[in-house]
Amino acid sequence: MLPTDVFGHGEHGLKANFMSESKRKSESGKLFFLLVQLVSLLGSKVTHVAIGFWIYSHSRSVMDFSLVLLCSFLPNILSSFISGTIVDRLHFYKTFAVGDVVSAVVMSLSALLVFSHPQTSIFLYATIFIVSAVSALQWVALQAYLPGAFSGPNLIRATGWLSTSTALATLGAASMASFLMATIGLGAIFLIDAATYLFSAYVVWGVLPRDNKTIPHDTGEGILSQFRDGLAYLSGQRDLFNLILLFVVLNFFAGINTNLMTPLFLERYSAKYAGYLLGFFGLGAMFAGMLQTGILSIARLRHNIPLLMMIVFIEDMLIGFFNAPPLVATLMFLLGSTIALINTCTTLVMQENIASNYRGRIFAVSRTIGWIALPLAQLLCGFVTDKISLRFFSGDPSGFLGNLFVGVNLFAVLLFLAHLIWGRKLAFRSPEGVAEQPA
Repeated sequence: MLPTDVFGHGEHGLKANFMSESKRKSESGKLFFLLVQLVSLLGSKVTHVAIGFWIYSHSRSVMDFSLVLLCSFLPNILSSFISGTIVDRLHFYKTFAVGDVVSAVVMSLSALLVFSHPQTSIFLYATIFIVSAVSALQWVALQAYLPGAFSGPNLIRATGWLSTSTALATLGAASMASFLMATIGLGAIFLIDAATYLFSAYVVWGVLPRDNKTIPHDTGEGILSQFRDGLAYLSGQRDLFNLILLFVVLNFFAGINTNLMTPLFLERYSAKYAGYLLGFFGLGAMFAGMLQTGILSIARLRHNIPLLMMIVFIEDMLIGFFNAPPLVATLMFLLGSTIALINTCTTLVMQENIASNYRGRIFAVSRTIGWIALPLAQLLCGFVTDKISLRFFSGDPSGFLGNLFVGVNLFAVLLFLAHLIWGRKLAFRSPEGVAEQPA
């Protein structure tokens, strides 16, 4: 018989002590996994930014740069139809570990091609497309994993850590990419990214504790059936549907702005300063995240999402108008803060106004509808910008890009201002949310 003065309650005390120790190790493994994802996410963002810098610096074509963004966004849109079903059937561990290995192999092969064919860029588009497709699946798998791996306050902390990780990666990616491009080159960046993917795969398969609660179960419902069901539900929620349509407009102009901003900064400043200025966007997003957990009440802002959208384009317009780096950095900081607030407010509205058993489908449908405008805007902007600059403009490219940037955002401001004056006012339910509804 076990002595009770050592273990507290005899055999049961030993079991409780062992379970407590096992739980601590499990939590440590999960937290270590989240930390590794920050490193992996930073490496991925650095790679994406570096490829964009490299392609525009070699071609000076906005269309070529647009294709980089298109290859990054398109997999996210396409995966919205199938990602949930794939994750349900493979479950988190296989999706994440296999995805990391695939990404590592792709990055390694791309590094070899960069070293052997330094003037060829066509394979870089395939690299971004494949890695972005894998990342899109992994992101869905991660969202499915967290509620089973964490509970209560720990789930809130884990979700907050992911948001902070995204902001940190955005903050550091641009400046790190410009520095590494100047010191070690694109091929070495690819090899570093491949190493982070392999380390992440090792952590998922060899360190992260297994838990049956984190393995989702396939409902057996078809992919298209789930999508149609979500679309039918959404069509009955008029204000939610109008909000998503506003996001279509927002993303269309955001796609144009994304295409023009990096080339504009590279024409105005050196790659180093362009990276620093783009990094202030992530710093603003981090600041907004801290405000949301402190003095700022997001619940009060959720009815003012269209106003926040208009403010985004005012900030973008001023970025195109001014050249002074300190002022542009301040505007980038404010832009990152405003977009972070919009994303948080929108997530809050959808959580409050969608029945719990429909949230997954509605998030997939809204993501597909909202993001569909991005590739259209990117292709249109790249093609039109190159044609206009070649045919009508032969002076300073930064002046042309700056004027175009201001004009596009001025039009967007007027569009959202008209909506605020004459459009339907959005009204959402109280923060208590809604109960489950029959399918």
